Amino acid sequence: MSSSRLQVKHIKIPPKFRGVQTYLESDIAVLHLTTPFVYDAFVRPVCLDFDLGSDRRQLASGNLATISAWGLSAENIKSSQVQIIKCRMWTSPRATMRSLPLHAVHNLGQNMRWIP
Repeated sequence: MSSSRLQVKHIKIPPKFRGVQTYLESDIAVLHLTTPFVYDAFVRPVCLDFDLGSDRRQLASGNLATISAWGLSAENIKSSQVQIIKCRMWTSPRATMRSLPLHAVHNLGQNMRWIP
């Protein structure tokens, strides 16, 4: 696998972002790079859909969700390799992002963990 390292000139963080205090709402930042990059087999755009109807359909109970993460593993080992797992979505009539802490999902996979 190929990799490259680019310098970041500026990071624009959304003004409403408050980390875990707001359950990671508005958690997408914009990176301004010092040099342009070229799309290839390893550098691809990420497609984001902010259609609420689409969100409701995708997040419906019973659907499969893909979770990806990197950083510290369950053994406190730093990893730059992305870990990917699939899990079923579940809903509760009383659960919302504000009432259900994200760290309630603590067993993400063999080598993944949530750090609140």
